[in-house]
Amino acid sequence: MDVSLKELEKIAHLARIELSEEEKKSMLSDFNKILHFVEKVGELDLENEDALVYISDRKNALREDKLGKETSQQDALKNAPDHDTDYIKVPRVVKGE
Repeated sequence: MDVSLKELEKIAHLARIELSEEEKKSMLSDFNKILHFVEKVGELDLENEDALVYISDRKNALREDKLGKETSQQDALKNAPDHDTDYIKVPRVVKGE
């Protein structure tokens, strides 16, 4: 299966990328090389092979959550550019009624 120039142009349009004529030729060649490689992999007899779930047998090395230094409400308000007695004021970002 090969990708045609028309199909490549449609893919580029859907991806919202502009390609020069030289880039189209290069991209078309790359697409077709990838598809030929995938076809070769599809020819392999994998009937008795186990599915590869993980590439590595390593487990996640998770750290324990620890409570660190906290900022008090007064310190946060002191450093805010605009605030009232309890809250930091920010510009409106959602237009409403």
